[in-house]
Amino acid sequence: MDAIKSYLENMFLHLPKSPEVMRAKDELSQMMEDKYNQLRSEGRTDNEAVGQVIAEFGNLDELAANLGISNEVNALDTGEPAQNRLYLRSGRMLAPFADDEVLVSESFALAHKLQPGDRLRATVYGRTQWFTIVGMAVSPEYVYQIKPGAMFPDYQRYAILWMNRRALEAACGHPLTDGDLIATLCDGQLAGAGSHVGDAAAASGPMYQIAITRCPDCMRAWQDVAGHTIEISETELAQASCDAELLGRVDGDKPARATKTIPPRTRRAVLRRDRGRCRSIVC
Repeated sequence: MDAIKSYLENMFLHLPKSPEVMRAKDELSQMMEDKYNQLRSEGRTDNEAVGQVIAEFGNLDELAANLGISNEVNALDTGEPAQNRLYLRSGRMLAPFADDEVLVSESFALAHKLQPGDRLRATVYGRTQWFTIVGMAVSPEYVYQIKPGAMFPDYQRYAILWMNRRALEAACGHPLTDGDLIATLCDGQLAGAGSHVGDAAAASGPMYQIAITRCPDCMRAWQDVAGHTIEISETELAQASCDAELLGRVDGDKPARATKTIPPRTRRAVLRRDRGRCRSIVC
């Protein structure tokens, strides 16, 4: 319940302390407590109960009309979306121009007994960086904190970190455009569920997993997309082949041994040298 109470406090943090708002806060608090107790009596764990309560009652924009505080909520303008806003459990928010501060997910912090002021080492774009933890936070996006591809939370080995854009730029060694940030997220997804952008696992595998069939005689190539076969150009084939896994012939009785066009050691070295992105003009 402590997590729910803290979440509720942050939901009403920027609203005026008028009698209507305080009444709505008490009403919502009772609704959340009743739902939490119901879920616990049904056998849900604390984390599951908290997650479902916040998912059901955690969006004040949707509840404002029923609570009778639509005018107060509509007048609120904090400059950021209310739905996925971070909520502090302890410490403070990131300083506006800090390049070495992070917020860490509360579950991971509790598992490792971390406190604001502790130092945390993380790998960003192949470089080991030290950050100062300034606070523990929870977020509607990560109420049930599960590693991609996993079935259960692992608070000992999986954490959510929030940092300023300036901190990422400091780690990369150059300014980041919006496109760069989106590319970073895509790279992390393409790297696989068991790895992170910049770490050894991510740097050892091919960037893209796209199946391309190439004729060994005429060297033409095709890609299967949504049930259709599309021929790709010589330039597209060359770009894909630059960092690829070659399966060999797939029409024989025994599959050939797969090979990589770039050895894992070379790939790691290039990404480390180029701060997470190859300098080649076609990459």
